[in-house]
Amino acid sequence: MLGKWSVGLCDCFGDSGTCCLTCWCPCITFGRIAEVVDGGSSSCCMHGTLCALCQEYKELENRGFNMSKGIS
Repeated sequence: MLGKWSVGLCDCFGDSGTCCLTCWCPCITFGRIAEVVDGGSSSCCMHGTLCALCQEYKELENRGFNMSKGIS
């Protein structure tokens, strides 16, 4: 996954669904990202902040990943 980010760190407010999910249930967003990136082996308590989670989530979506299923 090389290349420039297609979303900025503060662009999470453009997707209110992801923004709300991440604010209220950050481990769900983190889990979806972890499933795509490393097969779910990361821990929510160990990694990530809310703005960064939203950015990563949108970036993976923009790169064609189905975030609800953890696949491309």
